[in-house]
Amino acid sequence: MARRADRERFFTSELHALFYATSQSVLLGGNFNCVLHPTDTTGPFTTSRALSEVVRGLALSDAWNQDPQRPIYTHYSPNSATRIDRFNITQDLLLRKTSIEILPAAFTDHTAVVLRLSVPIVGTGWRKGRWKMDPEMVTEAAVKDKIQCSWARWRQSRRYYVDDLMWWEWCVKPQLKRLLRQ
Repeated sequence: MARRADRERFFTSELHALFYATSQSVLLGGNFNCVLHPTDTTGPFTTSRALSEVVRGLALSDAWNQDPQRPIYTHYSPNSATRIDRFNITQDLLLRKTSIEILPAAFTDHTAVVLRLSVPIVGTGWRKGRWKMDPEMVTEAAVKDKIQCSWARWRQSRRYYVDDLMWWEWCVKPQLKRLLRQ
């Protein structure tokens, strides 16, 4: 009961302070250890009025579209199942949602909630000072050898990135740029 009171106090006072002056996009996600709706659990439940007020006050929407005929939960115990891990997001982010999945996770008794959003790429378009690779450079044998040696290392790091574009932009492109400038 003390944990529940601490959680409610966090939702009513501390969480409000974190978002007090924000007028931008908000993504509120995590393991909240409480339910917002009766459909979020198969066992006895008490909904969190404080968390419901935070979600309503920040005009957040549940990123998961629950099918009432086939509910999916994020925490399983011997007696019940609940959906206590969630993402609540502002409408602008909801429009950018490309997918959301609930996936098994071997390291915990919870499942993982994976939310994917499309975000605009800042600074696109050609402008003075923007780097563009000279295709003639890669025909030189020494440059080719350096790229081939680096490529194997770059490929090893691919698993740490969500998708190929992110891997290219954050790993390969900057290192390739550095290598070719040398």
